[in-house]
Amino acid sequence: MKKKGHITAFYIETLVMITVVIGILLVLSQIMGLSRKQSIRAKRLTEAVTIAQSMAEASVGCGDLASFPLELGEASLGEETEGKEVLSGTYLWSDEGEGTTLYRVQVLRTRMDAMAEDEISVFPAEGEEPIYTLHVRHREGET
Repeated sequence: MKKKGHITAFYIETLVMITVVIGILLVLSQIMGLSRKQSIRAKRLTEAVTIAQSMAEASVGCGDLASFPLELGEASLGEETEGKEVLSGTYLWSDEGEGTTLYRVQVLRTRMDAMAEDEISVFPAEGEEPIYTLHVRHREGET
């Protein structure tokens, strides 16, 4: 009779340990999933900052957004109210070995005296919320 009690205790302990191990594995898999999402978000933000920086360097050198030096896919130039110019288009980010990612870019230029202020926003291909927005104030046509 004593042997049966020991075996039952062994089975219960084994089931508890298996339950604990499964719980730990579930928590670890959730942590890995969240870290993957954060890694993707950080990668997108880094790409958006790099794109905005390239756009800022190009926009400072051009006096008119119509002569913007970078090629944007599906680019369109529009005039908004209050003398603001808008240049929007798509930017194809290619990463070696990782493929390509499509971003929407918008440059909103406000002129004031001899100065211009550009608001450069980088959006995901499908989405309304910008990933990153950069404000650049410069003298018009200054390189």
